[in-house]
Amino acid sequence: MNIRIIGNGYWGPSLVRNFSGIEDCNVTMVADERKERLALAKRTYPFLKVASSAEELIRSADVDAVVVATPSFIHLPLAKSALMNNKHVLVEKPLASSVKLKYLEEWNNRRRAIAKMYHEGITNQKIKMQQIPEWADGNYHLFVITNENKDELVKHSNENNIAPAFHYPVPCHLQKVFSHLEYRKEVMPNLEYLASHCVSLPMIAELADEDVQKVIGAVNQF
Repeated sequence: MNIRIIGNGYWGPSLVRNFSGIEDCNVTMVADERKERLALAKRTYPFLKVASSAEELIRSADVDAVVVATPSFIHLPLAKSALMNNKHVLVEKPLASSVKLKYLEEWNNRRRAIAKMYHEGITNQKIKMQQIPEWADGNYHLFVITNENKDELVKHSNENNIAPAFHYPVPCHLQKVFSHLEYRKEVMPNLEYLASHCVSLPMIAELADEDVQKVIGAVNQF
């Protein structure tokens, strides 16, 4: 599948890296109105074509899917144009900014409450949990733990109808997109350790307390 990405701001480089690391996915072009961001894309990923016009990218016949990674106020027209040109479309979140923004603080506070429950409830000494410095106030987009036997922990979680996630199983320096840098295993041992031992516990604002307690119970039983 040939993929092109509109927007090379904060998330654009990560999207290029992640999609390039997927077998049968080819990121072929990035579009951005800012010349300095296109220059960055070329320096970081020499194989990329670049364009200053999103429509040029969308209308091309040799693209199967378009990823929209721009400010949210232009998500709709770009996504609509891509769909009208028979492209698959992925729009980075949020899809729109005006509807959900008023709930943001409420959702962040709920994530913090869930994280507090995890920190206080998980007592299994085989589990190491992420820590936030006293001077910081994280919103817990993820809740990451580490364990020496990741595969068995995942199996145990699945058996208890809990679906953990992985962020990210392949370290950046070993991903296909960076193969031209000729990194080898063991040059970044801390990063490689975390990639092979980290598991993300369920963390969404919609989790009920009873769901959180179910996760805590399963982790403590491991």
